[in-house]
Amino acid sequence: MLLEKAIKDFSDWNGVNVVTQAYYSKNKKILTLWILFIISMNLFALYSILKIYTNKNVAIKMRTTRETLRDEFPYVTICFDIVFNYNKFDNYDIEKNNPQSSYDNYFSSAIKHSSFRDSKLIGKNFGLSLFVSNKISEIDRHYQKALGYNSVLAIYYSLYNNKDARDFGFHKNIIPLGYETNLSIVISKEIRNSDISECYNYNEQSGKNYFDENSNSFETCYMNCLRDKEINECPAITPFNPNKCLDYDCTCKTNECLNCSSNLIFPERKESKLVHPEFIKSCSCKYPCNYYIYKTSPSYAKLHTKNMIKKFNLKGNYDDLKVDIEANYAIVNLFIKEKEIVIKQQVVIGSTANIFSDIGNTLSLLLGLGMINFIEIFFCIFVVCFSTIIVYAKKCI
Repeated sequence: MLLEKAIKDFSDWNGVNVVTQAYYSKNKKILTLWILFIISMNLFALYSILKIYTNKNVAIKMRTTRETLRDEFPYVTICFDIVFNYNKFDNYDIEKNNPQSSYDNYFSSAIKHSSFRDSKLIGKNFGLSLFVSNKISEIDRHYQKALGYNSVLAIYYSLYNNKDARDFGFHKNIIPLGYETNLSIVISKEIRNSDISECYNYNEQSGKNYFDENSNSFETCYMNCLRDKEINECPAITPFNPNKCLDYDCTCKTNECLNCSSNLIFPERKESKLVHPEFIKSCSCKYPCNYYIYKTSPSYAKLHTKNMIKKFNLKGNYDDLKVDIEANYAIVNLFIKEKEIVIKQQVVIGSTANIFSDIGNTLSLLLGLGMINFIEIFFCIFVVCFSTIIVYAKKCI
């Protein structure tokens, strides 16, 4: 009975003055229970915060380290055929200054952002809508998402720096979009280190690059080399414009033309566990070595079947076409939020500034309190400091 009464009294104490009630209580058992409970909650909160802080440091270290074991080659296509100047929002200006390319047929239109804006504005959040087809996966009862073709294109976010051409945005370059069900976004940039990359002074060379810029960025060095190899193997504007295979005599035919950059340019790719070692050997520029990984949970929008039937010039009964489209195609909406790399000192400062608010939030959730008063905050800090002193004293002894 005494134990049941103590537990009942213990559970009845709640609100913002829990510690005050326990302090002035004559029931030492209940006071002891509350002290042990609060200490355990503090230790759990401290453990959670240290775990988050440790994971942040690991993530920062991973993002700033050269990676060589992950195959980053893309599996899903986005064609950037429309240049959209986001300084202009008037429809007339958009149509006048941003003409649509003729070779985005059968591809969803994507956007390239070009501007002379200040570099501090870089990191703008952006979204993408992909038109995808359902293809049966090698995994039982799963489907893989691809852009209507077994293509090898991607998205590339060019980062701005003093030596780069003043054009930062999304290029028709190298970012994979497309693993099963969960799409991974990889944004790569080149380290400005001549010991690591031979592209450091590449833009000092004369001549235009394949993106019609008068100066070359670190990224375009890599892409120009890739482009040379593509054109040698596939005499079409592949993989940027695979439909040109219909107009030109391509070394690779039909769907193979879409895979030139994967299969013909990199014949050793399947046997190799490294990231394009054959490419590094054959090109003067090394692949950019910093990667930012973005996991996204794509949402699926309802298809406008009438527009798709018109777009693809499909013939047949409308109801049958509607069922077929809805069963085999989807639109994936992605929202990508730019993150930045910070130095270790900035991470420490940020974590220290938030440590007490994290403790308070954790205790609020665990204790069911609407707020934590000054007595509880003081008691919390006291317990943490006292525990640290005890541990240090034991180590010294």
